[in-house]
Amino acid sequence: MVKQNSQTKVLKATPATVHWGYLDAAIPPALTIDSGEQVRIECVTGGPEWLPPADRGFDLLPDLLEVIHKVKKGSGNHIFTGPVYVRGAQIGDVLEVKILDIELRQNWGWNIFRDYMGTVPEDYRYTRLMHVALDLQSKVAVMPSGFRIPLAPFFGQLAVAPPAAVGRQNSKEPREFGGNLDCKELTSGSTIYLPVWNVGALFSTGDGHAAQGDGEVNGTAIETSLAGTFE
Repeated sequence: MVKQNSQTKVLKATPATVHWGYLDAAIPPALTIDSGEQVRIECVTGGPEWLPPADRGFDLLPDLLEVIHKVKKGSGNHIFTGPVYVRGAQIGDVLEVKILDIELRQNWGWNIFRDYMGTVPEDYRYTRLMHVALDLQSKVAVMPSGFRIPLAPFFGQLAVAPPAAVGRQNSKEPREFGGNLDCKELTSGSTIYLPVWNVGALFSTGDGHAAQGDGEVNGTAIETSLAGTFE
């Protein structure tokens, strides 16, 4: 774990700092930093239909519940925290984002398979939602079957704002501004480079995954809420 210092800025997930289901250059910055500064960004994941029953003993983050109740959902399912305005970033630059640390924020995740989706949709004509326990001490996910999966958290969404001229973009499709990359190699210690399409770059992140295979072959990863320290 990266040790934060007094200079590390913190961006929490609140109704004023998240945007749900879309990316847009018109979203006002939630935080402004200088190049080279570190920022801890807290994120939440999931809509009301994916929350676990109260009797399961899982943590329900207050900020997730507040976002669900107060933020209007756009055309996609992903909740972003941001954007972060980076002073000095100009159109045509490349934004280097170092992922210094990733933390799990809750003791559960969810996975959903939808009818006629996934890699072999014709073989699975049903929908199933699973809530998965996350053992934060031993760092494994415990499936309902008891099968244990090593945790390897990463952010599915890493993006700068799209070009202003194209307007609002759905959060589902990754494009030249990044977005829904779902790249499991982008764990703690990784670096991603994103082209800058707007002054300040306007970086946002979200869509936390506790673990994922080579793609979301059944429709999702083990989705969960994460916090990341970025530079």
